[in-house]
Amino acid sequence: MRVINVTSNYQYIFDNGKVVKEGISYQKGVVTSFLHPKHLFSITKKFDKNLSEDTIFLEMEKYIYSYPGIDINKSYKNIFLKIERENYKIIEAILIEEEKLNNIFSDILKVYKYIDFISPSFLAWSEYYKITKIEPKNDIFIYFNEEEAFLSAFSNGKYLFHKSLNKLSTLEKLLNKDKKEVVEILKSKGLDIKEYENEGEFNVIDKFFSEFFLKVFNIMNFSLNEYQIPKFDRIIFYSPFDIKGIFEQYENYWGLNKIEFKKSNLSTEYDHLEYLITIFNANNYENENINLSIFSRPPSFFKTKAGKFFLFLIFCLISVSGYVSYQYY
Repeated sequence: MRVINVTSNYQYIFDNGKVVKEGISYQKGVVTSFLHPKHLFSITKKFDKNLSEDTIFLEMEKYIYSYPGIDINKSYKNIFLKIERENYKIIEAILIEEEKLNNIFSDILKVYKYIDFISPSFLAWSEYYKITKIEPKNDIFIYFNEEEAFLSAFSNGKYLFHKSLNKLSTLEKLLNKDKKEVVEILKSKGLDIKEYENEGEFNVIDKFFSEFFLKVFNIMNFSLNEYQIPKFDRIIFYSPFDIKGIFEQYENYWGLNKIEFKKSNLSTEYDHLEYLITIFNANNYENENINLSIFSRPPSFFKTKAGKFFLFLIFCLISVSGYVSYQYY
């Protein structure tokens, strides 16, 4: 099945096991897209493992609509993610206002009149194990870009949680420079102090990444007990632009905590996360439990009431014609 993963500026086509990136234009196939954490509410609650599913989801819905920031007068699209631990279950509700969905996807809906499937982007890292064939462990995947940065935690290949982090645009404000300038500095100088004539500029960048990884460290430590895991084994970091010296700078830091700090290793020229999302959507577009779309394609005519009635009339006409022909014969 041909699957299209559409972003605001371009689209990926997944066909016959291959992914191709191109400009947005109408194509036949399953139409999909994705949402990053910055667009979503994430609400988690822990439940006794012996509670029934009905009780858990009833209690979860009550909890959601008493949660700060949720407006009960607005309509939301939501999905529930269930994380099974040894002694309890954690339910994560992912929500987004329907009005916000319409605004985010308005341009895409001018080209495609419907979107079959919209996934939360942080789930797509599960495809990394299949593609790279690495053994699943307790892993943190970090995505760092201009308008989005977050970590996704997995235990033995299964999703645990995600958390937002400071993104590149935050560093742009600290340096008072635009994206192009900051990306060029990170690529050519990065975290190598010897490359800087202006030590103050280096100090801002060094402080930013020190605080960035300190937050990662604190999130990981807090989650060990919360999610009943002994330790994290790896951090796999990806940014669509290079950051000179980041692995040399932080390999030892994470090594002291007995955690591998590795670069995302995918054989693709495309943004690694968007590539993974395309494959994830192709493998999961029929799973309504993780579908954030409210833009269902209209049913074919013959599945509508009018279509079914039309088919009934044709059947009656054929039956009557057959009877008359038989009597005449």
